[in-house]
Amino acid sequence: MKPSQTDWSSVFDCDDYLYFYSQAVSEDITSEQVAFITDILQLAAGSTILDLACGHGRHSNQLAQQGYKVTGVDISGDFLAIARREARDLGLDVQYLQQDLRQLSLSESFDAVLSLFTSFGYFKHDENIQLLARVRNSLKPGGRFILDLPSRDGLMAAFRPFTVVEKGNDLMAEQIKFDPVDGTLHNHRILVRDGNVRKVDFSLHLYNASQVREMLQRVGFTQIAFYENWKGDKLRLTSPRQIVVAQAG
Repeated sequence: MKPSQTDWSSVFDCDDYLYFYSQAVSEDITSEQVAFITDILQLAAGSTILDLACGHGRHSNQLAQQGYKVTGVDISGDFLAIARREARDLGLDVQYLQQDLRQLSLSESFDAVLSLFTSFGYFKHDENIQLLARVRNSLKPGGRFILDLPSRDGLMAAFRPFTVVEKGNDLMAEQIKFDPVDGTLHNHRILVRDGNVRKVDFSLHLYNASQVREMLQRVGFTQIAFYENWKGDKLRLTSPRQIVVAQAG
């Protein structure tokens, strides 16, 4: 299945996502990530932040609590409903918009843009580059972009064709194939929950640091730094993830 043909509402079913990824998106982990973001950006209170593919608003709402003006964008109405409800319960003024990132169009410019937890790479390669150009155009001069995505080098060094996540009697199993020519990872996912079986297929372009740097430079980013984790450690060949911080030139 080609990335552009993916049924996103099925792949990122809100209920299944929050159930199987509950540990990975916990409040403690989110707080650690937000601490890195605020420390490296050093933005003044009231600065504007755009959170792309914001999901259920876990980063957006925490950043708003720290005094930033946050806009979250996601394609899923179900995720956005949770984000808006939690923002309302916390007394936060966060703007949440439902958009396909390939048609991202916002009237204002931002001090920072975020793309976190593997929310980049699901489209065709040229569409991924176009998205980076839209990010660049959404930033004020000198604004910064934080991109959190898998590292192709690290993942291939420890490649596993099958993975299973178990939670009680439920499981999420994935059969994974990688095409080294076009750099695409193809995932056949089977979810078994409460005795019900659901299958979804999706693809993700994997990029190494050199490719990410080239794409960012092509669309006008400078001062590009790479880290392997939210503690700010330097990216290594075996790092499974890469956190990229780039400045709009």
